[in-house]
Amino acid sequence: MLCNVANSPFAYIPRLFGKPVVLNVDGLDRKREKWKGLGAQVLHFCEWMSSFSSNQLVTDANTIHDYYLSKYHSESVVIGYGSEMPAGDYSLNGLNLHPDRYVLYVSRLEPENNPDLVLRSWKNVRTDWPLVVVGDNPYDPGYIQRLKSLGDERVRFTGAIYGDGYWALQKHAGLFVFACEIGGVHPALIEAMAAGNPVLYLDTPENAETAGDAAIRYTKSVADLTAKLQSLLDDTPARQRLAVRARQHADLLYRWETIAEKYEKLFAQLKAR
Repeated sequence: MLCNVANSPFAYIPRLFGKPVVLNVDGLDRKREKWKGLGAQVLHFCEWMSSFSSNQLVTDANTIHDYYLSKYHSESVVIGYGSEMPAGDYSLNGLNLHPDRYVLYVSRLEPENNPDLVLRSWKNVRTDWPLVVVGDNPYDPGYIQRLKSLGDERVRFTGAIYGDGYWALQKHAGLFVFACEIGGVHPALIEAMAAGNPVLYLDTPENAETAGDAAIRYTKSVADLTAKLQSLLDDTPARQRLAVRARQHADLLYRWETIAEKYEKLFAQLKAR
């Protein structure tokens, strides 16, 4: 099995030896700002190759499935990403944060993930809660400095955090705001839901498909995001209801056992052919 559209040219190599190949394209990477110019052209070529270079194409959302079907007449199997809150006693020690009293944003700090939208909206929100921004940008460190200039004293940039520290932040967040607009099923979104966070998400077809009615959507507008943030911060029962719905939604659709079963079924079908 291969992951990411950039590996599509290599899908032929195992097939030369009679090995069936499954390729998960993992969204439309060519649209990302960091791949503009030649990088986008190369990825566009790989995207085209992915439509026929493997034995079986896998897409992680119905919107990506429909794109490949309409543009390349290529059928795919839809299998999303998985997530479950790992068992453990996760502590916020050393982070100087109070459980259930901070807003969490997680992504690579890149333009298409709209951290600037979140920061500009946060300036207008009336609360003493901190906004915790988790992520980095190894391609353009200057972009992070520009983002920091948009924040106020309530914003904390932590850089990239992984493992127990990451899950501690997810477990204890009072609200999660998601602003990515490119890709299929985003890990951070379903991880927030699996951790039982009330979630606000940018209204794109892929995000709406992922979160359904278990989270609150907002448009790409400072005014709308500000209003939605303020409304949820002022309404504790609403956050509690959303947290329950988010956890139930993730448990129903994105448990790793469910995802693994879909891949096992696909591999068995390929083997039978």
